[in-house]
Amino acid sequence: MPIPHDLSPSERRVLDVIWRHGPIARVDISPLTELSTMSVTRITRELTDRGLLVEEVLRTGLRGQPSRPLMVRPDAAYSAGVYFTTKDVQVGMIDLSGALLERETLDLGTGTPAEVAAAAETAIAGFCQRRGLARSLLAGVGFALPGDFIDDRKQLNPHPRFPLFHGADLQAELQAHLGNEVFVENDAASAALGERLLGVGQSIDNYFFAHIGHGIGGGLILGGRLHRGVHGNAGLIGVQFPNDEPRPSGQDLFDH
Repeated sequence: MPIPHDLSPSERRVLDVIWRHGPIARVDISPLTELSTMSVTRITRELTDRGLLVEEVLRTGLRGQPSRPLMVRPDAAYSAGVYFTTKDVQVGMIDLSGALLERETLDLGTGTPAEVAAAAETAIAGFCQRRGLARSLLAGVGFALPGDFIDDRKQLNPHPRFPLFHGADLQAELQAHLGNEVFVENDAASAALGERLLGVGQSIDNYFFAHIGHGIGGGLILGGRLHRGVHGNAGLIGVQFPNDEPRPSGQDLFDH
């Protein structure tokens, strides 16, 4: 079953509510989406027909038809995420419910985008082979990049420890080595988005996420969605230490 990338805003809203609150009865979806009951009925039927939703039959012991709340079908789609340091590449795979299914760490050589992408491709191919998954079920591969974007997320102003990640179109460069669509965010925005999807941020619609990695970064969630800003760097705290100075200690970070 091919992954649908053409969901309408209303379909995405309904799918998001079911993903967060499922199993959930159809009657409870309408007030959470601000859509009419008729619209919710039509949309959930279409999403079920497309294989993204499934009914969970609940028998209460009472007479009549059992309750049939809706939930996301976990095996309807998968996605992979990539994070890397100066030494290794970490790759994970989740299903549509958000459950982490696979995780692998591979050694990194000189740290070029091609090497990172090749390592990711090796791990993803292994995931799919072990689980017997068709690559068409993989919705995409996300990369968390250490740096700030230039030119509408095409170019990266990388952290000094990753000088080889300067490029004309980094997303296209990574895409050339993978068999699925590639998505890029800076590492702080990726962390903020992950917290919204699977952490305490599930119940918080507006927050700032402070990310301490190779430096101090930040990500913004506004209205339940990642706020990227004009160039994809919204939430940037700024540089606390000159790039030509030694890397700050943990105490330096706490002091600042």
